[in-house]
Amino acid sequence: MDTNRFKADSRLIFGRWNYDIVKELMNGPKRYSDIKRAVPITGTTLTDRLRMFEAENLILRHMHPEIPLRVEYALTAKGEALRPMVEAFERWVIQYMDCSE
Repeated sequence: MDTNRFKADSRLIFGRWNYDIVKELMNGPKRYSDIKRAVPITGTTLTDRLRMFEAENLILRHMHPEIPLRVEYALTAKGEALRPMVEAFERWVIQYMDCSE
């Protein structure tokens, strides 16, 4: 395995705020404001992360033809494939990390 590629690719999920955004989208499609409310992040950073995830085909941006315009973000099949890894990571944290701090 190419460790440099692994490091770069792992930042997709474990980069600052990325895990929180993906975790929020695992609960189903969300509007921008819903994600912003759930994740304590600046609007600029959230927009950057969503664009990055969209470019990597982890999420899909769906614009509903309504007035006012409604935009939702949802995981793609590729993004949904992260679920087992995220769940395994959470089990590992619960078992091995002291989260009492």
